[in-house]
Amino acid sequence: MKQGTIPAGFQGYSYLKTKYGLSDAKCRQLVMAWNVPYKKVPHVVPGGQITQMSVVDEAAFRSALDNMMLESEKRGSQWYHPKMGRFSVTA
Repeated sequence: MKQGTIPAGFQGYSYLKTKYGLSDAKCRQLVMAWNVPYKKVPHVVPGGQITQMSVVDEAAFRSALDNMMLESEKRGSQWYHPKMGRFSVTA
């Protein structure tokens, strides 16, 4: 794998939060709570510095999100799940 290359089927948290409407923190919490596959890949930031970027298996993330929403209950304008607490979906 070349430096800075995201593996096929994987996406970064910024993409996931934009596409699925969860906050960055809730995306990370979902990944940990449902054991969604993720990995770190080298990433070049502006200025040329190399850092690590977390990427998540998008299909597994979507499946975990679907399962979470089926198990969640609506509480006012937000949702609630025992593993996630209160959360909002803006998508």
